[in-house]
Amino acid sequence: MIARPLNACRLLAVTLATLGIVLPTPLLQAADPVQAIPDIALDAHGTLLGTLVDAQGQPQPQALVALQQDGQTLAQTRSDAHGRFAVTGLRGGVYLIVTEHGALPCRAWTAAAAPPSAGRQLLVPSDAAYRGQYPISDLFIADPILLSLVIAAAIAIPIAVHNSKSDSVPGS
Repeated sequence: MIARPLNACRLLAVTLATLGIVLPTPLLQAADPVQAIPDIALDAHGTLLGTLVDAQGQPQPQALVALQQDGQTLAQTRSDAHGRFAVTGLRGGVYLIVTEHGALPCRAWTAAAAPPSAGRQLLVPSDAAYRGQYPISDLFIADPILLSLVIAAAIAIPIAVHNSKSDSVPGS
């Protein structure tokens, strides 16, 4: 009687192991390494300096940049012709730099409390995004082979489990 659930568990383990071997490695890994939140030293007036760039490192002029904390927008500004922006009157804390194409968290420090590793300016890629921001459905849309494998497994596993069960009733 205990053998049936054990066989089903073994079948499931073998199926998952096979999928792990068959699927390409990039599908199983994160899209990009987790990056630490950058530390930025504010100047004596509480000014955060930054530069907004695109994926190729080119400055993004006249782009809208918003500074948020705890879901509240504290300030909005536009980058200049060289992609630079500044927000003044800040205190130390964790802020979210929001652009038209993404967001980047940063940890701002007062001039007196900033660690030696804190930068003086923040480099903000215009396509910065939070990890986990994309729905899982994007994975299946991007790779039809993965979608096919998931559908095949959803059909094959229940059939295999059902077929592994004996039709005889115990004690008869």
